Amino acid sequence: MLVAPNKMPKRAVIYAQDIVNIMGVQLRTAYRLMEKIRAANSKPKHAYITVTDFSAYTGIPESKVYSYIPD
Repeated sequence: MLVAPNKMPKRAVIYAQDIVNIMGVQLRTAYRLMEKIRAANSKPKHAYITVTDFSAYTGIPESKVYSYIPD
């Protein structure tokens, strides 16, 4: 089923810059946190981190995380 362009859901992955904006940490710290989340979820080195993974690891609700992710 296709979704209309104006009804597209927000993206499912989180990037280091998103973590910087959410947590107020340095970019390098965000990358280190992403490494820890990957290790905790047994993901390979270059696997994407989902908002769900990030929320589960940090305890920040997904709705709060999505409010920081640009459309």
